[in-house]
Amino acid sequence: MHFSRRILATILFVVSVTAVTAVFWWRSANVGPVQRGADLALSQGCLGCHGGLGESPALPRPLTDLDDVERETLREWILDGMPQRVRQDAELRGDLEAAAIRMPAWRGRLSEAQVDDLIAYLRALAAA
Repeated sequence: MHFSRRILATILFVVSVTAVTAVFWWRSANVGPVQRGADLALSQGCLGCHGGLGESPALPRPLTDLDDVERETLREWILDGMPQRVRQDAELRGDLEAAAIRMPAWRGRLSEAQVDDLIAYLRALAAA
């Protein structure tokens, strides 16, 4: 009788651990790019400057108003801290460089997939 309870307890433990592991795997495997982008923005500290919806007074426009911005421009902002067109315009570049807070360049610190996820998140905010 004592042996049977041990076996039953072991089986229940193994089943429980397997079930919990399966649920965690299923949830992580079924997260889309928008949620991954939101999680990444939070974990990297982006929302510290940009705020939840990117409506910080330090920004020229809120993240919810980026629906007209091209995907490649968003990619340049993320990777290089400013797009090429701004870098080439002395007045715009000067304004950004004089700002108290500047967008950091994430090139070499984020993978292409992570940048794609951030862009998906920004697009979702703009579409909301």
